[in-house]
Amino acid sequence: ALVEAARREGVAIQYPCEVTGIVLRSGELRQVETSRGPLEADALVIAAGVDTTGLAAMAGLQVPLRDSPGLLAHSTPGPRLLERVVLAPGGAMKQKIDGSIVVSGGFSGRPVSDDPGGQAEEILHRAKSLISEAGHVGLARHTIGWRPVPEDGFPVLGFSTQAPDVYVAVMHSGITLAPLVGRLVASEILDNVQVEMLEPYRLSRFER
Repeated sequence: ALVEAARREGVAIQYPCEVTGIVLRSGELRQVETSRGPLEADALVIAAGVDTTGLAAMAGLQVPLRDSPGLLAHSTPGPRLLERVVLAPGGAMKQKIDGSIVVSGGFSGRPVSDDPGGQAEEILHRAKSLISEAGHVGLARHTIGWRPVPEDGFPVLGFSTQAPDVYVAVMHSGITLAPLVGRLVASEILDNVQVEMLEPYRLSRFER
């Protein structure tokens, strides 16, 4: 739905499309090199989650992120038990369309144990203790996700002082903050204004 809404507003989406280089001259953006050919733009927004550091480096920018692995336990499919995302002690959970329940192992970024399968069993067991009628579901699989967490834990939002045409937007809780941050970032880029609310989160704190 979001993709279709963007297209109705005139957004051109190229996927799959790999960025292979960012060309700057005297700090000004010239073009973005991609697997589909070069793209010219007045501004470049780097909002690529855990891949932000690598893309920013192509423009000579430093955006330090810390490792934050997250273990996810995926249950076997079952009847509908959850209608929304649930934040619970030690993690969060949601139920997918196929009936499986996905449970996180928390937000601390602790290293995954040497026995991720056993750890996933424990995570699912804790979740089942909070959900009535979930006793029948079992562990189907586990996955490990990587969360984009800036080095100091706070969002990074703003144009670079070293490359003024490049805007960086990366944070944990990106989905939660997206409705607000999206509007504020769009105002800064399209209307050429500086939003005071975003001042504490500028990329410049890493460019000193």
